[in-house]
Amino acid sequence: MTPRRENLYSRFVAAAKIALPLMALAILSSLFLFSKSRDPAAGVQLLDSDLMDYAQKERITAPRFAGLTPSGVAIQIAAREASPRPTGGPSFDAFDLLARIEAPDGGVINVTAATGSIDSLAMMSELSGGIVLDTSYGFVAETHGMTFALDRLDIRSQGRITARGPLGQLEAGEMHVYLRDTGDDDTTAGYVLDFKRGVKLVYKP
Repeated sequence: MTPRRENLYSRFVAAAKIALPLMALAILSSLFLFSKSRDPAAGVQLLDSDLMDYAQKERITAPRFAGLTPSGVAIQIAAREASPRPTGGPSFDAFDLLARIEAPDGGVINVTAATGSIDSLAMMSELSGGIVLDTSYGFVAETHGMTFALDRLDIRSQGRITARGPLGQLEAGEMHVYLRDTGDDDTTAGYVLDFKRGVKLVYKP
């Protein structure tokens, strides 16, 4: 190989080392973003993360998502790290998750979980491991499994749940959190905590 060809080859290799990781990041962004639109109907989208970490280790460090649902619910989700699921497709495993939901009436829900999965096609997340849900109304609930919608307010516990709040201690087989309609009195829509299946309440006046 002549010196000129060796020089061109070296330049090609150097350029490839830069271009290939950037291509990988572009592919990842297309998978991770639920939508590139800022329209409220677009749901939750990736805000920022250490994307360069993915090109080297096939994981994303400190991903953060945020969006506004068509009903006016603001959703934010953060995690310590996330990685593609072995099954492939636009789904990821995440660790040390923290979610914050703000309802139109000003009510706030915070959820923490040790592990979880995010499916950007189904717009759903499944949480597991030491889940704690606390609300601005004084309720704190704990469970081992939970499903979490990303495009609307729809949170469901999987298995029994224990909670404490202004009324006392509570146990139930299921909890569902959803958005209340405005109704005939034209009140601002807010969230509802609905406990079902074998509800036990120890009232504390």
